[in-house]
Amino acid sequence: MTSPQRRTVFQVSHSVSASSAPYRLNDALNRNISDMESVLLLRRRKGIDGLEISRSAARRATDALRRHLAHGFDALLPERRRDLPFSLNVLGMGFDTAQMEKADLVHLHWIGGRTVDFTRLSHIRRPLVYTLHDMFACTAGCHCTMDCDRFRDECRGSCPQLGTPRLFRGLPAWLFSRKRRSFARIPP
Repeated sequence: MTSPQRRTVFQVSHSVSASSAPYRLNDALNRNISDMESVLLLRRRKGIDGLEISRSAARRATDALRRHLAHGFDALLPERRRDLPFSLNVLGMGFDTAQMEKADLVHLHWIGGRTVDFTRLSHIRRPLVYTLHDMFACTAGCHCTMDCDRFRDECRGSCPQLGTPRLFRGLPAWLFSRKRRSFARIPP
């Protein structure tokens, strides 16, 4: 009789702490399911046992440039509410899809901000699970919608979190459509 094959799950998240959902799930899977290995795959490890998302040297340089562009982009949003989290994620961090192929399943958690470039998710040839801990996947970039329901109309109109951008007045609708097209490219 052959033994069951060991399965590997990557828990992808921005970063985690010992009290966060990805960390607790990772720990519970590793302690309780003998034929499974769960691995935290993080943007930054920060002392947590796991792997960092793999990027080539060229991609790291490109990501650094994109990060500076994203910070500069804030100047175009003078009315942006600083007390609410909004991730532009237009300039998401690239990643090596070959690293993702080492898992049998890729479980996405908090990928907003610049954790991963969600336009590249369709390149992962492994089953994806995306646990929605907040509203980021359903909006242009809001993690919590507060009293705004513009995501029901594809984030068209003036965004209460971004205010009125000096340029790109249709920015929230563009971000929403870009995200929707990217998610639609992920194979079922």
